[in-house]
Amino acid sequence: MLQSGEPPLDSFPKGIRDWTHYLHERIGIPEIMAGIAMESVLSGAIGRQFYAVDGNGQETFLNLWTCLVGEVGAGKTVLFKELLKEFSVEKKLLKEFAKCLDNEIYDTQILMGCANVDAKGKKAAHLKLRNLQKIPRLELTLFDVTAEALAAIVGGAADRFSFCVGSEGETVFANILGRYDRDKKINAKPYLNMFSGEDTDCGRVGRILENESDCLISMLIALKPFEAKELLQNKQLISSGMFSRMLFLDAGFLCDFNGNWLTPRPSNSIFHDCVRKLLENRRKLLQSSAEKIAESLPSLEDFTKASTPLLIDEKAEAIFEELKREGNAILKSCIRSLAPIFAGELARWREIAIKISGICAILNARPTIDKELAEMGANQVRWCKKEFLRKIMENPITKQDERFEKLVYLLENSSTGFLSISELKHKHYFRQDEIDEILRSYGDELHVEDHKPKIGRPSRIISLNSAKDSPFPF
Repeated sequence: MLQSGEPPLDSFPKGIRDWTHYLHERIGIPEIMAGIAMESVLSGAIGRQFYAVDGNGQETFLNLWTCLVGEVGAGKTVLFKELLKEFSVEKKLLKEFAKCLDNEIYDTQILMGCANVDAKGKKAAHLKLRNLQKIPRLELTLFDVTAEALAAIVGGAADRFSFCVGSEGETVFANILGRYDRDKKINAKPYLNMFSGEDTDCGRVGRILENESDCLISMLIALKPFEAKELLQNKQLISSGMFSRMLFLDAGFLCDFNGNWLTPRPSNSIFHDCVRKLLENRRKLLQSSAEKIAESLPSLEDFTKASTPLLIDEKAEAIFEELKREGNAILKSCIRSLAPIFAGELARWREIAIKISGICAILNARPTIDKELAEMGANQVRWCKKEFLRKIMENPITKQDERFEKLVYLLENSSTGFLSISELKHKHYFRQDEIDEILRSYGDELHVEDHKPKIGRPSRIISLNSAKDSPFPF
C-alpha cells in the first residue's frame, strides 16, 4: 500500500510546472521538491488572507510546513532565494509597522504614568494600551531561524502570522528537542499550535513569557541527509506530531544538469505574479493600519476583514474523505509496533491536502475548491506522505531504542537526576542484560559512576550526560 510510484508532477498548476522544470535543469533539484517549495512560498505570501471552509463550517488555514533534504551544495539556498525575491519589501514594511506600533505603545505607557493626567485620562490610556497590545504583529523570518529568532516569534504577544525560511533547518528541531531550554526536555506543543493557529505559550532561556497568541506559521526549511536520519530515529520527535504536519521530501537531489540550460527562464511567471499580488494586499492592509495608529486606534476587524473563505464543494469533499479512508486502510495493514506513528501521520493527510488545494485555488484565481483542485492536493499529499512512511520503515525503532527512551524518561523525571542500577531492576523491571546493552549502545548519552552515600550501601548510578555536545539532544 505504500508504493508511491512516480511523483505526481501533473498535480501542480501550470503556473508552477513551468518553473519546476526550469529549476530542475538549472540547479538539479527534483521537480516534485521544487513544486512543493513553491507552494510553501505561496502559503507564506497568503498568510491569513484566505482560508478553506468545508460544509460543516470547519476552517483550515493555508499555511504549509515543508522540509527539504539535500547535501551541501545541492542548491537549497539558491532555490530559496529564487522563490523569495518579492519578500524583501515585505520584510522592510513589517519592521516599519512594528516600530510605529511600539512608539504608540510607549507613548501610551508614558501617559499612564504622567502625574498631570487625571483618573479618567489614565483609565482611557489603560484601555488604549490594552487594545494596542492586541493589534497583530505580522512577522517574516528569512534565512534566520536561530533560537532567538524563533523564540521571539513564538513569544510575541500579538503575532498572528509568520513565514519562516531557512536552509539550516536543524535549528528548528534543536528548539523543539529542548537544546536551548533549561530543562532540556522536548517541547513541540507551541510549534504544533502554530500549525493550526491556536493559542501559543512558550518560554525560552533568560525570558519568561506570560502572554499567549494565536500565531500561525508557514515554514520552509532544509536538512542535510545525516541530520534527517538522526531525527527520523528519534522516537520522541516522531511521536510528537511534528513530522505528521510537515511535507518531508528527500529525493536525493540526483542532479542530471550538464552545464547547459535546456529550458529558458519562464518570462511570464504566474507564480511570481500571484506572490506579488498577495504581498501587495498585505502591504496595503499594513500601510492603512499604520496610518490609523497615528490617527485613531484601529479595531481588530481592520486586520481580519481581508480574510476570504474558499468554499469546499461536495465533490471536493468526497476526494478528501476518500484520502482519509485510504489512510485508515494503510493503518490497518501496518505492523503493530508502527501503528501509533502511522496513526499520527495519517490523521493529517486530509488537512494538508485541503491546504494545498486552497493554495492551488488562489494560484488559479478560483473562489471554490472543486474536484480538480482537491485531486491536486490529495495526489501530492498521498505521494509525499507514502514516501515518508516508507522512510520511517527503513529506520525502524527497535525494542532497545524503546527501552532507552523509557530510561531517559525516568531519568528526566527523577527528583535526583539519577537512578541506581538496583532501582532500575527492582522498581522499573529492567533486566541486567538490557541495562548492559543500553550502556554499550548509548554510552555517549549516559553517565555511570559509583555512588557512596553517607548512610546506606554504595551503589552504581546512571544519569544523563549533560556535557554531551551535539546538534540535537538525543
